[in-house]
Amino acid sequence: PNLRFSVFHDENAEIYINGVLAATIGGHNSNYALFALTTAGQNAILSNATNVLAVHCHQTDGGQFIDVGLSLLQDAVAVPPRPVPTQPSSLVIKNGQFGPSLGWASVANATTYQIKRSLTSGGPYTNKVFTSPINGVIDTAVANGVTYYYVVSAMNATGESLNTAEIAVTAVVIPPPPPPPPSLSAWFKAEALSGLSNGDLVGTWIDSSGKSNTATQVTTTRQPSYVSAAINGRPAVRFNAAESDNLAFNRPVKDDFAIFCVFRSTQGLGTGTNFYNGAGLVSGEMSGATNDFGLSLNASGKLLAGTGNPERTIASTGSTFNNGSAHVAVFKRTKATGLLELFADGIAQGTATGGVQSLTAPTTLVLGSHPVLNNYLTGDIAEVKIYDGIMNDADRAAVSSALAFKYGLAAAVLPRPPTDFGVVAGNHQASLSWSPLIEASTYIVSGSATVDGPFTPIAQNLTTASFVDLAAIPGQTKYYRVQAYNESGTGLGTSVIGVLVPMPTVDIGINASTVTIHWPTWASDWTLHSSPDLLSTHWSPVAATPVDHAGTLEVTIPRDSSKKFFRLVCPSP
Repeated sequence: PNLRFSVFHDENAEIYINGVLAATIGGHNSNYALFALTTAGQNAILSNATNVLAVHCHQTDGGQFIDVGLSLLQDAVAVPPRPVPTQPSSLVIKNGQFGPSLGWASVANATTYQIKRSLTSGGPYTNKVFTSPINGVIDTAVANGVTYYYVVSAMNATGESLNTAEIAVTAVVIPPPPPPPPSLSAWFKAEALSGLSNGDLVGTWIDSSGKSNTATQVTTTRQPSYVSAAINGRPAVRFNAAESDNLAFNRPVKDDFAIFCVFRSTQGLGTGTNFYNGAGLVSGEMSGATNDFGLSLNASGKLLAGTGNPERTIASTGSTFNNGSAHVAVFKRTKATGLLELFADGIAQGTATGGVQSLTAPTTLVLGSHPVLNNYLTGDIAEVKIYDGIMNDADRAAVSSALAFKYGLAAAVLPRPPTDFGVVAGNHQASLSWSPLIEASTYIVSGSATVDGPFTPIAQNLTTASFVDLAAIPGQTKYYRVQAYNESGTGLGTSVIGVLVPMPTVDIGINASTVTIHWPTWASDWTLHSSPDLLSTHWSPVAATPVDHAGTLEVTIPRDSSKKFFRLVCPSP
């Protein structure tokens, strides 16, 4: 096509199509000027389904700009077709989290690329898995362990190029990293109550998780009492329904959670089977259809766990949980699916499906009743642990088993070996890390000069999943393992990992007047010493200050006729 464009008073005009300068013309005192499109302008039209026209005018004689008009004339102009794209090259492929990722060099004149694959080398490549406008794609429709053969061609309106050389890959779909372990957001254990004698009132139950969700009761007549040897010789907090005993604390969870409660009772309350019908153990029950939740015990000996809006409750299959013996109850919730799960003494009691909203109605949770101050408990609560996050079955079972052993309810189950154990050598030190175990109270790090041991503890009572060994000796390999510890005992260790702690090298350069000693910058805290001989008593620090030069530290001293030896000295740990 040609373009007709109206200008007045000797304007100079330019026209752009899709951002490309298509033509220029000087203005005339006439009602239009006919533009002849440049080759670039023609290609700008042909390469796009939608064309954007823009006009830019220049005044040349100081006259007043009056009008601009633009229209498209349909008189044909012969435009040569775009050439067929050349064959793409440099096809590469790499497995990734979502499937094989392909990339190749872009091709001039290509508007799209065809990515084709086959299960057989050489094709036929009948499965055109993608049409892509860019030179890279990820094939997510693959099966793990299957080998695929890929080729790529370039296309435009004129035609399709030859395929690239074939490239094969055995798909390894890397799973996404697991969610982080749930964090302990509230922890009430009677053994943490200090300074109390048997029968003393408990107005404050400290939160041992470090999250400051301490449970309190300011009304003395409603404070539960401390029992020094309630369950297997361990202390507990005793609640009396006749006195309306309860303790309240800030709600630490609202989405995914797991609540563990070690309790014993000979009563319970009522025969209803909604979570708000029983005597409250750990509860956020609020009146009406609200986003609440709770765990309770009814007089029929059933544990009740559920969430509100809509009201959904799991009633335990067992009905002996008010028999005066200690029990470990676990209430889990997964927000994304609304899944509710109830366990007692390590045995699944049932599931239900509740809402998937955040459970924010209760601002506080209560031990020994519901927050609306009814359905009081008569019984003992020895320990409550509330975790914020998604808890898998292995972690749930590990915590439950540790609590059951602690209170004499089951045989010991040792902590699992920590996973993801790694060691990184550094400057006269080794940094160890591992994934935290939910059932671990502390960790033990042991070291040895040989892979087969013997291993000697070098750090104990660690509460974090990392350790830096500052006693590692440069130039030597040290072997490490880690074990977890809780009330059940010390678990099996990790696989042994050895690491060679690096020793910096010292180089010397000599010219007619100076001697230059240099060593790696990572050893910046080492000090340079010199001696006239190799006797250990004759070494002394070199006074010159090291200078960083091109990635090395250098000390330059005047050259003389004396003989000197140099060495680096590691700082004391």
